[in-house]
Amino acid sequence: MSNLDWARPLAERARVDSATFEAEILNRGEPVVLRAQVSAWPSVVAARGGARHAAHYMEKFDGGVPVQVMAGRPEIQGRFFYDDAVQGFNFNRQMVPLRLLLSELLRFENDPAAPVSMLGLRRQDSSCPAGARQTRST
Repeated sequence: MSNLDWARPLAERARVDSATFEAEILNRGEPVVLRAQVSAWPSVVAARGGARHAAHYMEKFDGGVPVQVMAGRPEIQGRFFYDDAVQGFNFNRQMVPLRLLLSELLRFENDPAAPVSMLGLRRQDSSCPAGARQTRST
């Protein structure tokens, strides 16, 4: 094995069903690119129509549970990290309703000086249960 084996191209597959994924991919222990695996998901289809379509689609899954948002100044250029003194972070955390987050993202959609935002990971079932049901089968 050469030192550059890690740089070889990744294996690629077209969409696979869950049985094929479990039988042929899951336990191989190697990365694989699954082309178009989620292309038929309703959220992906909505996003193809643009940011407003995607936001409108996502709004219906707002279950009333606030979501965690990390927000930083434009200068961090999407690099959420420690502050310069390594005493805190270069962003703030907030809990906000999903609808508020979506409206703010749309408000800044074309603003090059917009603050940067990142939706924190949450257990999907608790913040948008309908969305979890829609995506589990694929």
